[in-house]
Amino acid sequence: MDDSERTFMGGIRNPERFGFSVRASLGSAPDQSVIDRAAVLLGRDAFFVDKKGYECELIAAAIHEPTNRVAYVESRARERRWTSMIDVSIKVHLREADGKDRSVDIESYNPFFGCDVGFFEWLGETAVLIYAEKHDTYVCAFGSEWPPRFIEIENRWVINEGVLGYLGYKQKQVQRLTLPELSQLEPVSLDEAKAAGLLPVDRYGLDEK
Repeated sequence: MDDSERTFMGGIRNPERFGFSVRASLGSAPDQSVIDRAAVLLGRDAFFVDKKGYECELIAAAIHEPTNRVAYVESRARERRWTSMIDVSIKVHLREADGKDRSVDIESYNPFFGCDVGFFEWLGETAVLIYAEKHDTYVCAFGSEWPPRFIEIENRWVINEGVLGYLGYKQKQVQRLTLPELSQLEPVSLDEAKAAGLLPVDRYGLDEK
């Protein structure tokens, strides 16, 4: 399938056909080499069209090195025949070492608007995922427990020494969660957060407005 014909690409609807649909997440883009290795462990291609015509793509993946357990995010998209509607689902998966695969839909206003992954790593026995959807940003933890826990955070966030700090528009305190437990800590002032390396980057000049 030619890229120009695809419905979804890299977790967002094809911008050549539908325009951009999700704000860019902080953090780092998914590592394609990890995605490719995960596809090998899963015994599949990173992208393929299934028998029902769904485009199936690994958006992001994290591999638990001691066991080769695979945590991954997959989109499935297909245009409905004779209509302008599109079926889209985006799921978080956990593939155990014994081959058992469990999945659940991501928290999302509407998966059609995409999933922009900014962080996905195993921290001990827990996979931690941070992603942005149309309106909100979420942190998700799973692996040691199932189903995953999803917690809404702000689109400005940073991780330092096992703590996730996040800051909303015009807020004067930084909220904090421990990783990978996602336990809430007391918020700290902007100065305290800066000293602790937990003051998120302001990419949009919000602090100057």
